[in-house]
Amino acid sequence: MPDHRDALQVMFAEPNRFPNFGDALMRIHIQGFRCHSNTLIEVQSPITAFCGLNGTGKSTILQLSAAAYAKCTTRPWAYYIKDFLVVGTLDPKPFRDDAAVEYRYWQADRSLRPLRLSRNASTRRWQGYARRPPRHVLFVGVGHYLPKVEQRDFLTRNAHRLTVSKQSAVGAHIRDWTCKVLGQHYSSVQSNTVKCFNRTGTVISVERAGVSYSE
Repeated sequence: MPDHRDALQVMFAEPNRFPNFGDALMRIHIQGFRCHSNTLIEVQSPITAFCGLNGTGKSTILQLSAAAYAKCTTRPWAYYIKDFLVVGTLDPKPFRDDAAVEYRYWQADRSLRPLRLSRNASTRRWQGYARRPPRHVLFVGVGHYLPKVEQRDFLTRNAHRLTVSKQSAVGAHIRDWTCKVLGQHYSSVQSNTVKCFNRTGTVISVERAGVSYSE
């Protein structure tokens, strides 16, 4: 029986790559997003998987990859960095002020076209979106526990408007087991009761290596 992986890799060979995959994302350089101070990834296959412990930045890579393309006729909307990395009361610095991500797209002449998305410090807006190539992109989060940023509930939509009415540390045994299960050391794990527009919710936040962030 032929190995379908070999056949797919032949389709991705340089002479065949553009006819089969178009302006495929071949390289992503991430600077200043969460734990990615300077991460360079080069794609060598049409199917790429990332593995690692919790908190090592796998989701951030996928989220920034989803933001690499503009909307197309078959999907009249696109992903943006703000869809995944939400600045809010409990997560004020998901990226540095000078954060940027650079993409390289495969071209018909076998060259790589660069595109850089960077944040304008004065307007607090990301610039470079207009030069993204169009492509049908689908980001699907899969897990037993769906992160709030993927639920898109009122806590995420109003992250910058939240006020913390109550904050308490979870039990030491819960923190210790959380660290053990996730394979990370958190100096503190807090349960935060937050309010916005007369609605109340609960968000967990943690501190690791001097950095605090929420779920």
